[in-house]
Amino acid sequence: MVSWDYQIRDYRGLHVKPIAEIMSALLDSRCSVWLSCHGRRVNARDVMGLMELKGRKGDILAFQFMGEDEEAASGICQELLSKIRL
Repeated sequence: MVSWDYQIRDYRGLHVKPIAEIMSALLDSRCSVWLSCHGRRVNARDVMGLMELKGRKGDILAFQFMGEDEEAASGICQELLSKIRL
């Protein structure tokens, strides 16, 4: 299992565009990916679940990767988050 936290920096919070980019980046991964915020935990491939997290600027998103290619999926997400504005 690989886990790490990310603080939302975008004033718009966790909105549709970064959610779509995260989901797209994870399309080929073969591991489970979970995001937690405000005590809620959702599958990172569930667009409605991610929207319901209601992450705002300053909130912490906790990422958790479990499975066959967890290291690779974690690296992909970390690289993506360093490039996009979230």
